[in-house]
Amino acid sequence: MAVTKRLYGSLHRTIRRMAARVNQLSDATMPLGNPTLAIDTNFDIKNTVAIDYMIAGSLYTLAINTNVNTGTAATIETADYWGIVLVSANTSAACTATWLTNSTAGYSTEALAIAALAASDIPASECVIGYVTVKTKASTALWTAGTDALQGGSGGDVSADTNYYNDANPNGIVAPSFTYADGAPSEAQ
Repeated sequence: MAVTKRLYGSLHRTIRRMAARVNQLSDATMPLGNPTLAIDTNFDIKNTVAIDYMIAGSLYTLAINTNVNTGTAATIETADYWGIVLVSANTSAACTATWLTNSTAGYSTEALAIAALAASDIPASECVIGYVTVKTKASTALWTAGTDALQGGSGGDVSADTNYYNDANPNGIVAPSFTYADGAPSEAQ
């Protein structure tokens, strides 16, 4: 009898946890795959893998090689400094490049640029699929999106370093966190 009660209690907790996860996913905004970001032409970005993603619980698909226009207004104005652009997809399966407002001055290290990402940088009703860091040359104090190419491209003052991150959850700002009302699941429960 005691074994049956413990088994019933464990099963009940497991079902409650699963229901809580389903409820959280019904409102989730997150990618469901790795877009594998890369350079598209000299100045823009693309995903080289088609992915599904969710916005407020609705499912969308981003086609392979969707162009992410980096625009022409973003600049990094300090030599040997980093800028960062957040890449997100919207409900029309189009992508947006959102340069951080501090990118104009730039960041002295790539780690500082990545650390600057915040939830407030995400455009409303869009799903972050990754981000890209761009570094100016040591000898050139200005890099301008759309005028100066990303590393590997040609045109203008090509970036000294461009890194593509398919991390859908930079600094924990995107993916929903799953918590349990009665503690984390364990083998003992």
